[in-house]
Amino acid sequence: MIFRNTIMAISLAGVTACSGPQMAEKADKIVPTPAAFQKSALPSMARDGWCSDFGAPELDGFISQALDKNFDMKSAWARLEQAEAIAAQNDATLFPVVSLQATAGRSKSPAPAPVGSVEGNSFNLSAPVSYELDLFGRLAKQREASDLDVEAFRNDTQSLAITMAAQVTEAWLDVVSARQRATLLRDQVDVANRYLELTSLRLSQGLANALDVNSQLGDIYGLDARLEQALAAEQVAVFRLEALLGTPPTGTLAISGVELPSLPAFPEVGMPADVLQERPDVRSAWIRLEAADARTAAAARNRLPSIKLSANLFLQAAELGNLFDELFWSLAAQATQPVFEGGRRNAAVDQAAAQAKERLYAYGQTVVKAVQEVQTAVVQEEHQSVVLEHLEAQQGVAATALDLARERYRSGALDYLRVLTSLRTLQSAEQSVLDARRQQFSLRVQTCRALGGSWTKELTAPSEEN
Repeated sequence: MIFRNTIMAISLAGVTACSGPQMAEKADKIVPTPAAFQKSALPSMARDGWCSDFGAPELDGFISQALDKNFDMKSAWARLEQAEAIAAQNDATLFPVVSLQATAGRSKSPAPAPVGSVEGNSFNLSAPVSYELDLFGRLAKQREASDLDVEAFRNDTQSLAITMAAQVTEAWLDVVSARQRATLLRDQVDVANRYLELTSLRLSQGLANALDVNSQLGDIYGLDARLEQALAAEQVAVFRLEALLGTPPTGTLAISGVELPSLPAFPEVGMPADVLQERPDVRSAWIRLEAADARTAAAARNRLPSIKLSANLFLQAAELGNLFDELFWSLAAQATQPVFEGGRRNAAVDQAAAQAKERLYAYGQTVVKAVQEVQTAVVQEEHQSVVLEHLEAQQGVAATALDLARERYRSGALDYLRVLTSLRTLQSAEQSVLDARRQQFSLRVQTCRALGGSWTKELTAPSEEN
C-alpha cells in the first residue's frame, strides 16, 4: 500500500510539473472575437445545409457528384485514412507486445579428453511479452494528439467540401450566365442589324449620312466580338465544371440552365461564436492547437522515468520430442531515468512548445480571416443589391431615352446619331445589369463559404467503386 501510494504521488507530481506550456489556454486573450457581426438591412432567412438554394436540382446533383468523384476530395479522404491508421498505431501502446519465437539448432563443441567433442541438438519455443507502464501519461498524450489529428483531418475534408461546393456553383453559374449573355447579345445584334437596315435605307434616300451607317456597323462588329467571347466563356466554364466532377473535360456535359435563377433571401448570419463553430477550417485550426499542446506535454513527460515490464514463457529441450515436457518462465522490470543527454529532451520540449505557439498564431489568423470574410460578405451583398437597383433603374431610363430619341428623330428634332447613341447606351445598360446579377450570385457563394455550415458533418467517404 505504501509503495502504491508513493508511486501515485510521484506520478501526480511528475504530471503536474511536466505538462509543458499549454498554448490553447492563451487563445482567448490572443484571439478576441467580436460580440456581433455588422447588421445587414437585407431580409434574411434561416439557413439549412448549403446556405443558398438556387432552385436548380441539376446544380445540387453536380455538387453531390463532385463531393463523391472529385480527385482532390478523394485525396482528402485518403489523408484522413492515413491519420486514422497513425492513431491506431498509437492506440496499440495500450496493449502489451507479444511475440512468438522458435529456434532449432545443432552444434559441435569441444569436450575434455577422451571425449574430444560433443554434438547435440537444441530446440526452443518462446513467447516474450513486453509492456511499458504509462506511469506519467506520456503515451496517453501521444494517443490524444493522434486522435486530435484525425479530427483535424476530418475537418480539413469538410472545409474542402465547402470549397468544392462553391467552385462547382461558380462554374455552373458561369455556364448559365454565359448562355444568358449570348442570348442577350444575339438579341442586341438583331436589333442593331434592323437599325443598320433602316439607316442604310435612309442613306439611299438621302435622309441619313455615311457616318450614321458606319457608326452602327461598328457597334455590330463590337457586339459580334462580345458574342464570341460569351460562347468561349461558356465552353471554358463547361470544361472547368467537368474537371471538378472528376471527368476529363470534353465539353459534352449536359447542362439545362439557360438563365440565372432568382436569388434567395440573404442567409441569417447569427452570432460570431456560432459561425466560428460552423466553419470546419476554424475547428481544424483549434484542434491542431490542442494536438500540439498534447505533444508538448508528451515531450515534457519524456524526461521522467520509464518503466517497462517483460515476461517470457519458453520451452527448451535437447530433443524435439521432449520440448513440451516442462514450461519455463522469467519476469523482469526495467526502470530508466535519463540523467545526461546534452539537453536533447529539453530541446525536444522547446521544439514542441514552439510548434504549439505556431499553431496558436495560425488559429488566431484563421479566426481573424473568418470574421473578415463574414463581415465582408454582409457589406458586399448589401451594397451590391443597391448597385443592382441603380443599374436596373439606369436600364429603364435608357430604354425610355431610346423611345424619346426615336420619336424626336421622326419629328426631325434630332439627328439619327443621337438615336444610335441612345441604342448603344441601352445595350450597355442591359449588359451591366446582367454583370451585376452575376456578381450578386458570386457574392452569395462567398457568403456561403464564409458562414460554413453543419451539413459537412454528415459527409462520408465515397465508396471504392467511385
